[in-house]
Amino acid sequence: HQAFSQDCFLARYNGIAAPVGVNEVHGAPRMALYPEPSNGSFTLAVDDALSGGRYTIADLGGRAFAEGTVQRTLTEQRFDLPSGAYLITLVKDNARVSRRFTVVR
Repeated sequence: HQAFSQDCFLARYNGIAAPVGVNEVHGAPRMALYPEPSNGSFTLAVDDALSGGRYTIADLGGRAFAEGTVQRTLTEQRFDLPSGAYLITLVKDNARVSRRFTVVR
């Protein structure tokens, strides 16, 4: 049995225990993506600290579908993604933030 930090909790899926969440670090840059689920159009909101950062959108298998630069703290995005689960990762300087989102067509 593995030990986890107090900010992490376990979930059992088919009898397998896995960490499923941790509290965010206070003061860490934040990113929000809405609506969730999306039809491929969504709004990306980031802290000033992440504005100008590079984003990558990939499926859960790691295949990249899109990448670019976030120019403003609030950006409307439109991607022609097939239905499924994706991960958007935003990197700027030493900050890295990821969010999972779903596209439903």
